[in-house]
Amino acid sequence: MISKISRTLAGAAVATALIAGPMMVLAHDGNDFDSQGAHKTGSQLSVQINDNGTATVRGAKVAAINGAVVSVATSFGSTTVNWNVTTSGSTKFVDKGGRNSNLASLHVGDILSFSGAVDPNASTLTVLATTVKDWSVDNKILDKHTFEGKLQAAIGTTSLPTSFNLTVDGTAYLVKVAAGTPVLAKNWATTNLGTFLAGDTVRVYGSVEASSTSIIDAVVVRNATR
Repeated sequence: MISKISRTLAGAAVATALIAGPMMVLAHDGNDFDSQGAHKTGSQLSVQINDNGTATVRGAKVAAINGAVVSVATSFGSTTVNWNVTTSGSTKFVDKGGRNSNLASLHVGDILSFSGAVDPNASTLTVLATTVKDWSVDNKILDKHTFEGKLQAAIGTTSLPTSFNLTVDGTAYLVKVAAGTPVLAKNWATTNLGTFLAGDTVRVYGSVEASSTSIIDAVVVRNATR
């Protein structure tokens, strides 16, 4: 119980310092927050409130979404600071790659950065957000682009259509190769999937299926190893 009270008081102290000072900056680069996903998404963990009443917060984890209000938390060791992010029709939402997004794309557990004016009348730290960036969402995956990964096993067939498994940055995909899809060797000469071996680096130009983001529909397949 004492530990819980201490954490609560610590959080209140941080919040008070943020509001009271002309500018308060908190930044954390430790490993204890990695378990919540901030660093894994590429975001830093930092809080900055300026004396003009604006705030910039990075690495906040979404706890709940209630209409236009997103409840998030930033954790510094054992101290947690809770925020309400109030959005509106003028709030600009972007994904990890900076592409346009929207409130509906946010989910509990996502890692956000946001900025805007601090509401001085709110009992909980509240930011009237002008921008919200979701580090957990990258809409680029829905567009045609090049996926590069490693084959875990030889494909073992020369005929199309077929499919094979490809691991890209730790994510496993099923690559669907339709009949007539160009299959190229490292030197860009035409080849067949039977020459693709375990451990080869493979580049697939295509896009994931909207209904299953673990499936890639290949437009071109190229072996970058051989």
